[in-house]
Amino acid sequence: SSRLKHGSSMPLRTQSRNAAIVVLFSAAFVTVTSSGNQHESLSSPLADACGDGGIVEVALAADENAVDVAGPLIRSAQTNTVHPECLRFHVLIPQSAATEIMKKFMRMLAFHRLMDFSPVESLKVRDALSVSRSMQLHGGSFVRVVPFETAALEQNIKVVGATCRGKACQDTAICRGLEGCAPSRARRLQKATNFARFFLAELLPDLAKVVWVDCDVLVQKDLQPIWKSALASDMVAPTVFLAAFAEASPLKRFYFSEKTISSLWEVKHGMPLNFEGGSFNDGFIIVDLAKWRSLNVTDEVRWWIQQHKMTDPALWKFGTQPITLLIGSGRWQQLPAGLYLGDLGFRQFHELDKGLLNKAAILHFNGEHKPWLPATVSDTNIKQHGMLASWNSHLLETYAAANAPAEWLSAPGARCLFDAAPARVCHVGPLVPGTSTPGLHWHESLERLQNTSVEPTQSLESIVVGHFSASMHAQIPQSILMPWQFSAPDGFVQLLFTRPRRLLGVYLQAVSAQQRISGVQLQVRDETGSKGQWSDACHRHDLIACDPHRGPSYSASSARACWHLADCGALHARQWRLVGWPVGQPFGGVWLEIATDEMSTA
Repeated sequence: SSRLKHGSSMPLRTQSRNAAIVVLFSAAFVTVTSSGNQHESLSSPLADACGDGGIVEVALAADENAVDVAGPLIRSAQTNTVHPECLRFHVLIPQSAATEIMKKFMRMLAFHRLMDFSPVESLKVRDALSVSRSMQLHGGSFVRVVPFETAALEQNIKVVGATCRGKACQDTAICRGLEGCAPSRARRLQKATNFARFFLAELLPDLAKVVWVDCDVLVQKDLQPIWKSALASDMVAPTVFLAAFAEASPLKRFYFSEKTISSLWEVKHGMPLNFEGGSFNDGFIIVDLAKWRSLNVTDEVRWWIQQHKMTDPALWKFGTQPITLLIGSGRWQQLPAGLYLGDLGFRQFHELDKGLLNKAAILHFNGEHKPWLPATVSDTNIKQHGMLASWNSHLLETYAAANAPAEWLSAPGARCLFDAAPARVCHVGPLVPGTSTPGLHWHESLERLQNTSVEPTQSLESIVVGHFSASMHAQIPQSILMPWQFSAPDGFVQLLFTRPRRLLGVYLQAVSAQQRISGVQLQVRDETGSKGQWSDACHRHDLIACDPHRGPSYSASSARACWHLADCGALHARQWRLVGWPVGQPFGGVWLEIATDEMSTA
């Protein structure tokens, strides 16, 4: 096993601001000892399979919000490679939340069938990953997790728009023009995991070459040919350390003052910067880490970050892209045109050239819309559709986990039913009549559901811990993303678990701010007596602010229009139901809060 060495983060006093930032950045990172972090040696057959290119080393970074997205990325790269055993993923995570992220990472691997679901086996995997030792996944590829300290870096990151609120964000001169300064996007780009790409030489000291890939990427073709040809010593100059896909826009598009940037560039390089030169996207880049170290590129990154921080209001807009273009200017190799298709977070499928889509090896969902984030939606979508629709979701379908609803492939929350290291509460949903969700199976016949004797499904491809149905007056929607309602009084939704469960609460999603939910109650059936009577289970019933991330929020956004049931006692039962539905009122998804202290994970 390997050991992690934590650097000191004690305060520094120095005459030079730049010197302070260099030492501060260096001291704050978790570094991996070279003696304890060497990769497992390749067996002869494996070395022969990987050929001259060797193992493709892929680095990505994820916090607690992005770790689930790594599943489709890893699965797509593994599915489309000829030799998956020649792929190794290095997942960088913040040290401060390493324990919780590790649990979520385990859930993601189990959910995507990339590791055994056995709790004992899962603990072995977790222990191995916690010390950054590579583990082989189902399908053949390898993965290791590398925690790193983020506090000092976070103190020095500045992204324009991240701290402003309201209309002021768009009214400043620097935020007009290309893509503006959207606060939500700025705050997302300000995360330390986004800037981890600049410190791979320190975080992965045993690697000489690496692919950096953003989490919002899918891989459609084998990475081995790209990896092998990129940055070949006989094809590039000694100073070229980066390979990337070119973009049509010139380099100057991110910078507020060409004069200021050019002046700083000349200080560093003794020559003017060509603002009309080509640019590239840093969501998928291949880096020669050996050259990066010899050229001291990390010091350049720190210098630019500090200059940006000290400039009022700033040198550029957005996060890492402007820095990557500056350090790579004149020192990057263009990867083959046509193998990259980006801006999929801005463009819908019908706008794309299908020939380019099929040819591309890399699909990049850069932009505000993601197929795994139906809660991310523009004002235009709300006005045109009146609801949240997944974005280009069919491109993700091939790499979605088994049992995920076709309309919502990431099935947030339902992963908890597959968890090998669960949190205290599973937030399971969205439940919508007519559509099964992973772990909970929909039955059209309520009578059949009430009279059947259901048993837990043991197959990993179809884990079922419960069933649900609704009374006959429930109007079934065509999609999990559409609202539903009851057309007559006394409607109810009934749940039948394979064994007694404890429900801690229920969340009901409103469709709009004007259609507030109230009156719905959770009941439990006492199976100990002969009559099997139903009784109210929850003591608190609250109208609360809606959570757009809990499923399609339509136009309710965060309005105080959603319904929450809590303090539901300590009862364990197989049968539960929701009653008291208002007639004719549309509803969104239902989320169950299931206690995990007694949940079986097998």
